[in-house]
Amino acid sequence: MAVMPWQPLHNQKSCIDGEVSIDPSAVVAPGVALIANPESRIAIAAGACIGMGVVLHADG
Repeated sequence: MAVMPWQPLHNQKSCIDGEVSIDPSAVVAPGVALIANPESRIAIAAGACIGMGVVLHADG
């Protein structure tokens, strides 16, 4: 399996949309997408580390 080389991000921002709560001690890297559709929620707990490029999409 070929390993893709690391690519730098052109956009250093994260996308947070909907009912998303992030504990102050959690770390969210650039390029993360946290998307909670209506009637859904995402909760990032204390001590969590969400790495670059992660997409979390809550639906339902």
